[in-house]
Amino acid sequence: MDIELLVIPNEVTFVGIPLALIFSVLCPGLHNEQQTLRNFSLVGISRPDTAIASALGMLVGGGLIFLCSVLGKWIFRKDAMGFGDVKLMGMVGGIVGWKLAVAIFFVAPFFGLFMGIPVLLFKKTHLIPYGPFLSLATLVCIFFQDYFLGIINVYIQLLTVVFTGFHS
Repeated sequence: MDIELLVIPNEVTFVGIPLALIFSVLCPGLHNEQQTLRNFSLVGISRPDTAIASALGMLVGGGLIFLCSVLGKWIFRKDAMGFGDVKLMGMVGGIVGWKLAVAIFFVAPFFGLFMGIPVLLFKKTHLIPYGPFLSLATLVCIFFQDYFLGIINVYIQLLTVVFTGFHS
């Protein structure tokens, strides 16, 4: 629907966001692989921990897109990204966790380039639906999650060394 009308229906995200939280509680191993709360665990990997991990994924996923929307509006003086994309990434982040949400955020623009460049060159409108690219990036990151989690973990280790290594 986003491809034709540039709209992500609220019925998808308003149902998907609570389902992401419920799914994370029913399947406590969902966020296990990412060790999202490794240093902040209530009682080991438990249902409250995975609900918190899911909520954190929602905040990071939706927050990154929201930040792009705000910055885009400030820079271009018009809407750069719809709020449907924010809700979609919040939902996705709740399911896949914050680390894969970050990976999806960085992978989706590469898919967008394939459609974006021809649209900019040959069409009168410069509006490009972003939801399909977020969805495609989500599938790719889920299928290759070990690879993408490895990259994110390397960056986390690098940032940890940079920000804590200079104080020792």
